Amino acid sequence: MRLRKVWSATGILLVVLFATSGPTYAQTEQERERVFADLIRARTAFECSVIAHLANIGNEAVRLFEYGYARGERAAKGLARLPTEKLSKEEADKWSIRRYVIEKGFENPHFFLGLVYAEADKKVNDILAAKKPEPVTETEKLRAKTERMLKAQSLFRDKNCPLIGEPPA
Repeated sequence: MRLRKVWSATGILLVVLFATSGPTYAQTEQERERVFADLIRARTAFECSVIAHLANIGNEAVRLFEYGYARGERAAKGLARLPTEKLSKEEADKWSIRRYVIEKGFENPHFFLGLVYAEADKKVNDILAAKKPEPVTETEKLRAKTERMLKAQSLFRDKNCPLIGEPPA
């Protein structure tokens, strides 16, 4: 009888220890999904911010940058909390975070957000890059600048950038 009481008390203690030992796998997976969703939102908002700047839509460029930065900061804080072994190599490489998050222990989230913004800027500029020879005359330069602005305005609409960061109606 006494052995049964000891075993029962030990079992209860083990259940309490496992229940309070840390986040469950489901909680960690849920957090990981939220972090990467925030990263996607941040990168998309940064891309749209660059497009809005090139399309000469200044107020949207600022709004989208601020939204992307807020989402990126939230994702950076989440990445710092995530166990690094939960990040697959593909995820880490895709987000260029292996070097800065895993190896350096995520010391500076602002530097990481700068990398995400720079990647978005490069992607947009690659999309809008003219495949024509460099303009020489002032008229050609003005025409090229206007074409680039019109392409950016079209891309801004095509990517549904005005809808990013807006609450659902």
